[in-house]
Amino acid sequence: MKKKIIVWLACIAVLFSFAGCSGMDVSVSFDASGLNINISGDASGEAAVSEVDYSIAENWAYFGEGEDKPADLFLICPTVDTNDEFSMSMDDEETKAKFVGALNMERGIYEAETRMYAPYYRQAAMKVYSMTPEEREPYLEYAYEDISESFKYYLENENSGRPIVLAGFSQGADMCYRLLEEYFGDEELYDRLVAVYAIGWPCTEEMTREFPQIKPAVSEDDTGVVVSIDCEAPEVDETFITPAGTKAVTINPLNWKTDGTPADRTENLGACFTDYSGNIKNEVGELCGCYIDENRGVIKVPDVDAADYPPIVPGLPEGSYHIYDYQFFYRNLEKNVHDRVESFLKTDAEVKQEDEGEEYSVTYQELIDANSNEAVFSRHKNWSSKVEAAQDDTAVRAFGLYGFESFARPGMLYAEKDYYEEHTEDHHYYVNALYTRTDDYFMRKIEGEGEGYSFNWYVMTDEEKSDTRLKIGCDPDAIPILSDGAEVGEHIVSTESNRDGTLTVTTNAPADIFPDFAEFPDAWKGATIDFRYIVDEATLEMEELNVRVITDEGEFPFMTQINTFDVEEPEGLAKLEGFAEYRAMQSFDEPQKITVVYDPDTEKEESFEMSKSKMDAVSIYTREGYDLFYDKEGTDPYAGTKGMDKITVYALPVE
Repeated sequence: MKKKIIVWLACIAVLFSFAGCSGMDVSVSFDASGLNINISGDASGEAAVSEVDYSIAENWAYFGEGEDKPADLFLICPTVDTNDEFSMSMDDEETKAKFVGALNMERGIYEAETRMYAPYYRQAAMKVYSMTPEEREPYLEYAYEDISESFKYYLENENSGRPIVLAGFSQGADMCYRLLEEYFGDEELYDRLVAVYAIGWPCTEEMTREFPQIKPAVSEDDTGVVVSIDCEAPEVDETFITPAGTKAVTINPLNWKTDGTPADRTENLGACFTDYSGNIKNEVGELCGCYIDENRGVIKVPDVDAADYPPIVPGLPEGSYHIYDYQFFYRNLEKNVHDRVESFLKTDAEVKQEDEGEEYSVTYQELIDANSNEAVFSRHKNWSSKVEAAQDDTAVRAFGLYGFESFARPGMLYAEKDYYEEHTEDHHYYVNALYTRTDDYFMRKIEGEGEGYSFNWYVMTDEEKSDTRLKIGCDPDAIPILSDGAEVGEHIVSTESNRDGTLTVTTNAPADIFPDFAEFPDAWKGATIDFRYIVDEATLEMEELNVRVITDEGEFPFMTQINTFDVEEPEGLAKLEGFAEYRAMQSFDEPQKITVVYDPDTEKEESFEMSKSKMDAVSIYTREGYDLFYDKEGTDPYAGTKGMDKITVYALPVE
């Protein structure tokens, strides 16, 4: 019985810091029959409206407490307002005293490593939690307005680029997620994030998909991550904190694993039950082990008797250990804050040292060589690239394309192109496949008419064909994933580490002589083309490219390119390869024979023949310095086969 009394006393101290209960007034007393908990209140009323000025010191519970600490802590208080209202009043000194007390109960986990900041805020009162999540949300949004404003003030006036730990219990954890969503999508700020200790409110997979900056912890010392835990007995299968059907994303606070591997109670460095002054009233070493329930994603605690640790909070079943979430693992969490801060500082120092040195000195030729087909195919079986013009008329007209997707393997390049048609602004879709040792094949998607096929016929020897295809850009072996722009003045201006195994290599080139403009706009005369390559740090292999046009009037997005490797072959390629096989069989229903005669009636006369289907189009490439004519005299220029079964045309030298 003595043990239960101690635990109940600890529960009473924690009760007023609960953020997820059903929202009522609570009073606690002892009499001869034991512990009495009385709950009252209703669920009517409106949220208060007021403004909070965080430049005033009185609006902070903690403001810069703890000197000479390596990181800052932004700590958000759980629910302490048990009054018959929906939002805490900033003028309620009694509730603000509870506010500080609740913060003191958990500060010992963080204070050895951090300078502490904790704003008072118009938190949602306990009675709000008697509502449905949808009804509750406006009051939480109202509370978050203060959290956001206080965090903004802290960033602008106090942080000065220091590492940040975010922490909160229950409603405080909910507020931490909202800060992550609003602020930490900014890469520069995210780089300062040591970790987020969001205790007592679940992180879900849906949250991580919608907000990539919410990254669950996967080890004991990774940084920029969320440590989220919600505890319950093995037999519990539902609470309003983690309802049935919700899968939390968590990490075991004893062995720091994310699977169901159990942690023995011997790994527990100490459970600590604290009071409103922050004093540890009772510490129990090796109190309990725990494991992750792989269906619910919560922390299961098997080594304690649920009767010794009552839920206290109305609406929570016996075996819900919500109010003990951080107390059960107090010493392990304290050590983990130290480990993550230390890991962050070490990584940050290494990156700064690298950035200050010559670690990332990259030459333009090294970048080109690393992305040649020879280099890429030595690492991968194929590559794929998706290019899109910026969603802007100027960019689309200048590029001449809305975009394209390409796929390459040794000896072959396939592309699906979405062309911009001048004057009509229509989309025209072309698909082509280029091969090293065969003809080139094309397919055009014609609106309302299906698909039309064509090919290139090189009227020359194989050796001449190879040279010609290089000159006109149809040799797949000569079309890499990254084009060499040295001839038009492209050059590197900076190389920076992204701290994730990649580099950003920035290059510039003058826009006036850039070859990829189909229609050069007057507004871009004298502009600079700015290329931002994201490349693998080890291989310099390009993963992403963002291109902007920089003028005196500002910066304009131009195009993006995303590269992937070792992918499935595109479905459209099979169609073109089927067309190539059909042509090779030469079994056309309506054959058409074409003869090209070079230098007719001279000693240099030479003839080439080919057959095709009348249904298919052909582009005829002659030797350099020759044009095609229907007559030997060169008075009637060639303009197509005119549907004839057999046709002879003449290749004549031109000046």
